[in-house]
Amino acid sequence: MSTLNGPPASYVIVRKSDGKAMCETFSATLAAHINKDRYRVVPILEYLQSINRKIKRDKAS
Repeated sequence: MSTLNGPPASYVIVRKSDGKAMCETFSATLAAHINKDRYRVVPILEYLQSINRKIKRDKAS
């Protein structure tokens, strides 16, 4: 959904408890096997877009 042309180039593993990015992986297989109770798997494009939105919001404040 968040890709421009094709599958995501990589994924960011985000800890659900505090939203901290734990690592980036280029393996869709590894991303599919992450403990989804503790972590979210976010396509890199979506993750970077969320960072940019946060920066814009912080500047506007």
